[in-house]
Amino acid sequence: MFLGLSALVVNAQSPEYLSDLDNLYASVKKLPSYKAQIIKEEKTDEYQKLLDHLKTGQPANAFEHFYKLAQLIVPLKDNHLYLSEISAQLNFPSVSTDLAKLEKKLKEKKPDDVEGIYYYNSPAMKLGLYRTAKKDSLVGVVLATQYPNWRAGQIAFVLKEYAPNHFRNYFAAINEKTFGLLRNEKFMHGTLTETRWKKFPDATDHVNIGRDVPTYQFKTLLPDIQYLRLGSFASNDNALVISHKFFDSYKDSVTAQNLIVDLRNNGGGGYKSSAKFMKLLQDYAANGGRVYVMVNNRTVSNAEQFTVRIKKSDNVTLLGETTNGMIAYGNNNGVSDTLPGKRVRLYITDMPDYGNYVRYEDIGITPDVFLKPEENWVGQVVAIIKKK
Repeated sequence: MFLGLSALVVNAQSPEYLSDLDNLYASVKKLPSYKAQIIKEEKTDEYQKLLDHLKTGQPANAFEHFYKLAQLIVPLKDNHLYLSEISAQLNFPSVSTDLAKLEKKLKEKKPDDVEGIYYYNSPAMKLGLYRTAKKDSLVGVVLATQYPNWRAGQIAFVLKEYAPNHFRNYFAAINEKTFGLLRNEKFMHGTLTETRWKKFPDATDHVNIGRDVPTYQFKTLLPDIQYLRLGSFASNDNALVISHKFFDSYKDSVTAQNLIVDLRNNGGGGYKSSAKFMKLLQDYAANGGRVYVMVNNRTVSNAEQFTVRIKKSDNVTLLGETTNGMIAYGNNNGVSDTLPGKRVRLYITDMPDYGNYVRYEDIGITPDVFLKPEENWVGQVVAIIKKK
């Protein structure tokens, strides 16, 4: 019943595949991550063998065309890279298995098993995720949908497990229905963290910050405990105006003995935004203030770099869960390379790893104290402070 990747619907041949492959290779060779990880580490022969292997056969269908191209990206520890399709496939990949039997089987899976029933924007789409005959491969199949561009039996994503509950995710965007590669998908708390498919969509989420919460907040929780929410370090002109205005309003108000700094769901940005907050916290800690930094898997990029740097100060405790692991490199100019076949493009990275952050790529930054996902995080930190 459980079908492998060979069960994908076969489309037309891809005559432009070799041209796409060569051009993607040419783009990859210009990347800072390639120069640092392949050339500097003397892995060019190994990478060339991968390229030669990918040239040995034409892909049988449009999905395989994308999947084979993506193998040139997988070896690079560079999660800011993003390979994606430009337009949706005409004959979308699907399976022919009995969906009713599949759903019944998956309902028996345990909550902490990555296999099972998932929901996206519940109840808009329901999906069954199961392992194939290749134990490191999983397929997510639509069981029911309210989206008019999807139908039951179609494949929403394919996971390749490279470490326990860590995956390369070849996923289709819900609205555009174009496949992209996410190098660092994870299964945590019943959720696929990058694509936000959830086993328990109605459960209270204490780990993540809701989208309705203001990006920046400052408040006093108790006479000796204050709270500072830093939800973004976006560095475009409009974001910087908002960031500077908030900073100027509250920079002199951090006076309590303990400060909770909330970096949950901070998707990063740049030091044009984050540097002033870093200096504020470093000075505060140097003068005896105790800093409690909360992070989660959605703490990403420059927010992770911020976490590494603030941890070097005295009187700083990191709490929550391991950060995302998309911390090195970056895209300063927002440039993409479109391959000759006009079906796939690479969002490139053009920033070197100035801070030697690549050791955290894929892995993330581990907190000093793990917080319980089933309880309010701010409340847990307040309790920890009171005990001290």
